[in-house]
Amino acid sequence: MCGYRLLLGSILFVFSIASDTFNEEVVLRPFQDGKVGAHFEFTVQTPADAILDRAAGEFAQHYDLFPKSLGQILYKFSVHELHLSLTQGHWHHNMWGYDSYPSPTGVQMWAWFLPDVSDSETKWRGLTSTLSGLFCASLNSIDETITAVPKFSFHTDGVSPSHTNRSSCLRYASLTREAVCTENLTPWSKLLPCGSKAGMATLLNALKLYDTSYHSLGIHVTLKCTHHQACKPSELIMELKHVLTVVFDPLRHGQPKRNWSLKSLFGRTVKSLCPLSDNSTLYIDIPPEDEVEFSPMPDRRVRHGLTELAEYELNARGERDATLAFNVAMKWKDVFSYPKTPHPSPVVAHSYVSGYGQESGSLHIEITNTAEGSPVNAAVLQLIPWYFRVYISTLSVELNGKPVTIARQLNYVPAKDHLRPHTLELLVDIPSESTLHVIVTFQKAFLKWTEHPPDAHHGFYIPSAAISFTVNSPAVYPRSSSSFQRVYTEPQLVTLATPDFSMPYNVICFVCTIIAIAFGAIHNLTTKQYVVESRDKPSKLSRLRQWLKRLISRKRTEPQASGSEQ
Repeated sequence: MCGYRLLLGSILFVFSIASDTFNEEVVLRPFQDGKVGAHFEFTVQTPADAILDRAAGEFAQHYDLFPKSLGQILYKFSVHELHLSLTQGHWHHNMWGYDSYPSPTGVQMWAWFLPDVSDSETKWRGLTSTLSGLFCASLNSIDETITAVPKFSFHTDGVSPSHTNRSSCLRYASLTREAVCTENLTPWSKLLPCGSKAGMATLLNALKLYDTSYHSLGIHVTLKCTHHQACKPSELIMELKHVLTVVFDPLRHGQPKRNWSLKSLFGRTVKSLCPLSDNSTLYIDIPPEDEVEFSPMPDRRVRHGLTELAEYELNARGERDATLAFNVAMKWKDVFSYPKTPHPSPVVAHSYVSGYGQESGSLHIEITNTAEGSPVNAAVLQLIPWYFRVYISTLSVELNGKPVTIARQLNYVPAKDHLRPHTLELLVDIPSESTLHVIVTFQKAFLKWTEHPPDAHHGFYIPSAAISFTVNSPAVYPRSSSSFQRVYTEPQLVTLATPDFSMPYNVICFVCTIIAIAFGAIHNLTTKQYVVESRDKPSKLSRLRQWLKRLISRKRTEPQASGSEQ
């Protein structure tokens, strides 16, 4: 009987392993400014009912390749979809095109909760605090003061029933001050089925990754359907994508050509495959001029839209060569020169702050549609912290320098002190070859000295604006199958009126000096005993007595000295 149970358990285990899939993919792309972008995608798919089946209970969950630590968090807080990114640097979409998973500087996080959740705020606070410990990041700093509920800019990326796509189930937050380092990369890579010990993840060398112009890592959890038609609950799969994007600069060391290899970029080569991976593929974007040489030659060339890619299948190479040490090099035939007229992306967005003094200022969002003959419908989202007093009456929209009323819909939620930020959302139409300006004026609040951060003189950040739109363009990052794009503007650093934090230090030093001086004098007065010393001169009689004593003692010593000589 025990043998049958063991056999049945083994069959169930093998079947459950076969139900999970794991694919790893790397895309390398040279940019027009000489830099090289590397995009990693590690995808794990598992049946959704194995994790989110709330009727079976938490103890009935089964985990194979999907990380259990993350799955339990999704189950506990009733998360339908989760997106988290930690970014250092700014993605220059006007030079590098559009990223597959765009993210602003710092931390960005948004989550969709299940429709049966009654208290989304409590679930949101618990989710941010738990993920803060999982990824060693300051996500617990995300509270209601920087959390918003957008209506137009964000939609579910996976299966989105009508009752789940309500904005009340969505929470969004951005933490611009957060820095990204190796203590975030380590727990992120540990969630992979093979960690960073095998497969494409062996290229994740922290010394090289954090010596780049741009670095972003994230996780994206969505519900997918096994086919394009309507799915039953048992046919849903949960997809987890580990995404890492870095931008290298081969020309930084002064070499005339932008030649590179995996060894020069990452300091490593792929020495072993992940045995749990179903597919390990490397793609390289081939420039339109085709002025490059590959070593070794790719297995094949594939066409993805208007982009041609060189494809390397590492699984097939690993089967042919037991000692895999894969390294690919890309050599350019000519010397690099910066383009005089770079090819911009169809939609380019920037933001800046104008004004002077410590009283007020203006926030400008500039969106340019460079495409010919194709207008763009865009959703603009801007969060502004509560300590910037924004008045909606100062909102103005300009098209090519002329005031217009071009906003189709407006969603504005005013801030409450210490409770929530300003949420400004616009649906705008941008004609071709036009520039749209969104301008809003704010006043700077005077904070209490206890409300300032430790580095108060550094300033306060206004998060990046998010511009969402649909575009058909060859500038889209390779392997991106969606025409929906989102770009982020630069975050703005604004200084507020800052108290003189050096004054307490000066007061402490001054008071301590006075106390030290006063204490020494008081201590001497209260502890020392004063004795009067007699200064009277001796009388003549006393001097005569002392002279006679000295004379008698001298006479007594002379006979003794003479006797000793004899």
